[in-house]
Amino acid sequence: MKTYQERKESKKCFVLLKNKDVLGVFGSLKSVCDYMGSRLPSYWTLVRKKTNKYEFKDNDYTIHVVKPMFTP
Repeated sequence: MKTYQERKESKKCFVLLKNKDVLGVFGSLKSVCDYMGSRLPSYWTLVRKKTNKYEFKDNDYTIHVVKPMFTP
């Protein structure tokens, strides 16, 4: 079982961009896929990738995985 500190350190946010314009910040990759619908590959396809940046050349969308800068 992870401690609170370990969970806080492993937390990440997903920033959705289109042509360098921020469309939103999400807490999970699933919520990004639900928001975008069929314009992105499926959630199960993206989960298998082990990267901090997802780029989609055909429709100019990018998802960056970042650590939150705030501490509650």
